[in-house]
Amino acid sequence: MMGEMEVFQDTSILARAAAERFVSIANQAIRGRGRFLVALAGIPTLQDTYRLLATGKLSSKVDWSRVHVFLTDERGTGYDHPSSRYRLLRESLLDHVPVPLHQCHFIISEAHPASAASAYEARIRDTIGHGDRLDLVLLGMGPDGDTASLLPEHPALSQSSVYVTDVPIEQEELGYVTMTLALLNRARHVMFLASGPAVAGAVNRVESGEHLPAALVKPTDGTLVWMIDRAAREGARR
Repeated sequence: MMGEMEVFQDTSILARAAAERFVSIANQAIRGRGRFLVALAGIPTLQDTYRLLATGKLSSKVDWSRVHVFLTDERGTGYDHPSSRYRLLRESLLDHVPVPLHQCHFIISEAHPASAASAYEARIRDTIGHGDRLDLVLLGMGPDGDTASLLPEHPALSQSSVYVTDVPIEQEELGYVTMTLALLNRARHVMFLASGPAVAGAVNRVESGEHLPAALVKPTDGTLVWMIDRAAREGARR
C-alpha cells in the first residue's frame, strides 16, 4: 500500500497544495511541541513548492524561528556544485525565509562519505533528542523508484541500526550520503511529490507493491500521502 494518493491537474496546482500542507503540518507541530522538524529533498521536482513557501502569504504563515531543516541526502560535490542538494534548497527556499542558521542541518558534502554520514547522524540525534522524531519528510521519486539517494537493491536499504549512511556508487567517485529507512519511517508525516510521465511507470510499480525504495518508505506510526500530477497518474494506468 502506498498510503493516500491525491492527483492534481498540473504541477502548479500540485506545488501549491503541497506548500499548503507543509504550512498546516508546521503549524500543528509548533503549536503542539514548540518546534517543527522537517527533512527536505533538494531536488528539482520540489522547487516550485519551495518557491511558494519562500514568498508571499504562505511564507508569513510559518514561524520560521521554530523550524529545524534537515537535508534528506546529498552528493559529495561541494555546496557550490550545480548538483548540490543543499544549493538547490538554499536558492529556492532558505535564502528567503528567516530560519536561524544553527537550525539548518546539512551534510558536509566535501567530507569522506562515511565520515560525513557519521557526523550527520550525530547531529540529527543531538537535535531530535531521545524519543522524538521528524515531523515531516518531503520526498520525490526517480523513474527507477529511487528516493533520497536510496537506490533499488542497494545495501543501504537494509540499514536498520543507523539513521544516516553513505551510498557508494561504482561509476561515481563521490557517492552519496542519505537518511535511511530507519529514520524516514519514524516520521510523523511523509509526503511524496511525483510529476510527469517519466515517473508514471514507477508510480504503477509502487502502487502494485513492488519493493522499490520509494515503496519502502512507510511510516510505522504516521501518515503517508502521495501527491502526483495527472501525467504521472494517467501514465501509470496505461
